[in-house]
Amino acid sequence: MKRFCYIFLSLWVFASCSNDDVESSDVTLEVRDYVEETIYNFKEDQAVYLWATKSWADKGVSKVEYVVDASVLDNYNQEHGTTLKLLPESCYHAEQTVFEVTDEMKYAKFKVMCSPDKIVELGTYGKIEYALPYRIYVNGQAAEDRYGTVIVAFNVLQPLALIEAGIDSVYFHHEDELSLDFSCSLNFDNRLTIPVNFFADATLVSDFNAEYGADYEAVPSEVVTWETSQVSFERKETEKKVLFNVKGDMIPVGVSLLPIRMDVDSQGVSVDPLSDRKYFLFFNDMIAQSNWEASVSKTWKGSGDILIDGSLGDNWMVAGEASEFWVILSLKDENKVANFTGVEMYVQDYDPNKVGQKKAEIYVSMDKEEWELAGTYNFKTEGGKPNLDAQRVYFPKITGKHIKINIAEWENSPYIGFREVAAMGEIKDK
Repeated sequence: MKRFCYIFLSLWVFASCSNDDVESSDVTLEVRDYVEETIYNFKEDQAVYLWATKSWADKGVSKVEYVVDASVLDNYNQEHGTTLKLLPESCYHAEQTVFEVTDEMKYAKFKVMCSPDKIVELGTYGKIEYALPYRIYVNGQAAEDRYGTVIVAFNVLQPLALIEAGIDSVYFHHEDELSLDFSCSLNFDNRLTIPVNFFADATLVSDFNAEYGADYEAVPSEVVTWETSQVSFERKETEKKVLFNVKGDMIPVGVSLLPIRMDVDSQGVSVDPLSDRKYFLFFNDMIAQSNWEASVSKTWKGSGDILIDGSLGDNWMVAGEASEFWVILSLKDENKVANFTGVEMYVQDYDPNKVGQKKAEIYVSMDKEEWELAGTYNFKTEGGKPNLDAQRVYFPKITGKHIKINIAEWENSPYIGFREVAAMGEIKDK
């Protein structure tokens, strides 16, 4: 795919005829004497065009020739204090250097094919070091430097695909699946079709930990399911959104890291080594709800299963005149125990203005017979109304198989209850 870089030159040719010979008296170029051309290294030759225009007032045929003239570059370097080098002949070629402009066809273009990969071998990406100095000849007569020369200097850049770099923190509680996204882009005006692949790379976690002095656990690659593991940049597209899902119940408890990497190898486009990965930092201190069975005290509305279904849509409530209000979460697996570090509670929203619970006591037990007090909690309110967001109580790690939330203080209200409860900590073998 060719990238076309246009430089418009206008030749005002004043010619006179004598003995059927055409001689040029003046040539004026309507362009700066120095032009920088940015081209991308797609590992194939790319065209740069120089356009010539014959004056509408001029009559007859004029022969225009573009000639590489090293003295033009020498003069420019001396005048401007630059150190541009003459581009070697191996880095460019032109099939035609002489053409005619006539009364009928007053426009003509000169095309020079450049090899960006060869130019880069001589220098460095993003650094202008080489140039082509052209002198214009009209009907065999050289134009003056001030009016008839142009220097085309080349800035070769590497075509890159980039990930939206950085670290995104993801806090979650009960979600079975998390839907996430990030952006990737191209650093050039795209005229290609470029496929780009993405994959989770857990091997990068150790490098991240070493660089940042952290000790994060890796999120297993198999928990990631891609909606778009490959995106294709079509012509003129330079930015894409990448979508993927993560199985929340398979993310390690605590803080864990998921690095996403990008891979592309198409027509010379490479991955930016400084922006080739995206990090997702997961904060998960919830033990998956699927590990529990829930039992509750006398129920007025809803069952214990409502409290561990991962949804905040339903309420479990107890009549306010009851003598006790409690919820117990018990591990299903008899061969496991939990190191509890806290609980999370969402109060009922059946009537938020009439929430009855005031204080909770948290107990842990191995057998549901002997209970050890782990912590207490006073329910938060905002403007006299209960806070419907997650309310958490933390306590020192304590091991058991059952955890109990007991409402120790309440008001006489028919609306004592929860939408969802969850235990924090980790499960291990008994």
